[in-house]
Amino acid sequence: MFKPATVLIIATCLLGQFTGCNQSRREEIRPAVKPSSDASAIANEAWVLMNQLDQMLYQQQLTHWSTDQREERIHRPLRELSTRWRLEVKMSDSVAEGQYALCRKSLVDLDAWARDFNIESAAERQATYERDKAICQHALKNPQLGNSIIQQ
Repeated sequence: MFKPATVLIIATCLLGQFTGCNQSRREEIRPAVKPSSDASAIANEAWVLMNQLDQMLYQQQLTHWSTDQREERIHRPLRELSTRWRLEVKMSDSVAEGQYALCRKSLVDLDAWARDFNIESAAERQATYERDKAICQHALKNPQLGNSIIQQ
């Protein structure tokens, strides 16, 4: 009726499907993170990370690193926190659009500065990063001011 090769293929497919139902390695299914309207917690994490990483740039440690080392130590942590920020904070909320958003922008500025090896444009990127970082610091030190953008 069926050729032996066909029976073997059908049996393998069925076995694969039944194995999938057996969840012997029970992986925990976690609910998605519910977006918050409070960016202050992640902004504080960003502040800590920025202070760790910008010291490497100020001390010019990156010039001795390989591309893989820069990616692993600088760019990946910045991207991961920036991605978490986009996922965990409601972007339509005013919190995401005010001063705390400049903490997130500072992460991007730091990443751009770390990637720039041209002395002139790197200086511009550094200045942009330091300006936004100062506004971020002001927002973190003065949460009672709300989330309005300060005028400089």
